[in-house]
Amino acid sequence: MEQQGGDGEFVLSLAGELDIDSSARLQKAVARLCANGALSRLTIDLSGLDFIDSTGLAAIVFASKLCERCGGELELIRGPDTVQQVFALTGLAEHLPFRNAEEAAAID
Repeated sequence: MEQQGGDGEFVLSLAGELDIDSSARLQKAVARLCANGALSRLTIDLSGLDFIDSTGLAAIVFASKLCERCGGELELIRGPDTVQQVFALTGLAEHLPFRNAEEAAAID
């Protein structure tokens, strides 16, 4: 799930479902990265998700706020249309830093 790049950059690649069963793992992973004080940018790759529910959305919002508090930058790689639709319906798509996988690769 976690890959480390240089200079405090980390990638969390999610797959399957981000729901009540898996959201706590995401929150713990983000909290651990922020706690070590070396986080400059966190990319959460949603492209492997099949499903996201309200607890998954809450975990993403938690990650955003925690990254902001610890001075890191958050980047989200867009998920499939069914996942992105949930972000759009809740209005979160307008407030979170989404990128396409191609855009994120070009920045690196």
